[in-house]
Order: sequence, then C-alpha cells, then structure tokens
Amino acid sequence: MAALYRANPSDGVAWITGASTGIGRAVARDLASQGYTVAVTSRDEERLATLANDATGLPGRIIPFPCDVTDGAGMRKLVAAIEKEAGAIALAIFNAGIYHPTRGERLDALNIINTFDINLFGVIHGLAPVTDRMRLRGRGQVVLVGSASCYFGWPSAAAYGASKAALNNFAEALKHDFDKMNIRLQVINPGFIDTPLTARNHFAMPA
Repeated sequence: MAALYRANPSDGVAWITGASTGIGRAVARDLASQGYTVAVTSRDEERLATLANDATGLPGRIIPFPCDVTDGAGMRKLVAAIEKEAGAIALAIFNAGIYHPTRGERLDALNIINTFDINLFGVIHGLAPVTDRMRLRGRGQVVLVGSASCYFGWPSAAAYGASKAALNNFAEALKHDFDKMNIRLQVINPGFIDTPLTARNHFAMPA
C-alpha cells in the first residue's frame, strides 16, 4: 500500500484555526518559515493582522481570514474564499479551542454547550467543506488538535476533556474512510503548554 499523502509548501495553502494566540500562532509562524502560504483564522482580526505582519521577511506568508468557527455557513464560505484568494488547501490544522472550568457544585450547562460548540462542532464546520475539496483533488492532510485531557477525567475539565475525547473518537472512526481518499488524518494531544488559555485558567491537578 502506498504511503498516505503528506503536505508540503509547493502543494498549496496551510490553513490554521485558532491562530491568533498560543499553539496556532506559533505553528503559523513555523509553517511560514518553511515557505508555506498560511491562511489564519480566528475571531480576533487585530491579532491576525499583527501575525501577518510578523511574517514579513519569512520565506512564506501569512494571510488573515477572520471567522467564528461556530458559524457553519460562514466556515463553508471561508474555505471557498481561501481557495479562491490564496490557493488550494493542502494542510488544514484545526486548533481553535476553549476551556471553561466545570465543577460539580455548580454545573453551567451553557458553558458546557459552548465548549462543545467550539472544540468539537467548530472542527466539524471546517472539516466538512475542506475535505470535500481534498477528496476531489485526491489528496490532503488534516490535523486535529486535541488534548492529553482526553485520556482521563481531570478535575474541573469535565467539559473540555469530554470534548477532546469526542474529537479523538471522531477521528479514529473517520480514519478508515480518509485513508481511502488519500487524506492523512492526524490528532495531536498536547499536554499543558504555556499559552494564554492555560494562563487564564487554573487546571486542577489530581491528588
């Protein structure tokens, strides 16, 4: 069996959601340094603009494409806009995520729903339209950014960890079909990294 496709800068655009801060911002700069044209998405237009300016002088370039990942129709239009303005998406990295502390003494249903809207459904809103296009081209690479919290329940991370566990299960179930389409589907489950998200929240460590 031939090896699955792996993207490179000559094949097209790299697209990253949740790119205004943290992991997404660092990955965008790294890919631009490798020569990629990088489409970056988040709701924060100002930070996306500064990220694009930071890439000046790198072999590649960074182009802002602001959008809210919870807007399904908007994300479908965004994928079309990226491919029209920047080129075919060869690599899609779904990194947008949010953490709300979830404690048993005071369960907040809206915060739990919001977590899944961004961490799981926000991925699906972008994944569906981009893989439609990759399938027609016969190749593509997709990376989903999960979390080490998917493996077991951390105190205060019930909603966050459950959304990331769902993302991992979702990817495992899709991999068979994606392999047949020559779309490499990967999940990265980082541990606790020093980002604005972790700085704003105190994850409770198990005893």
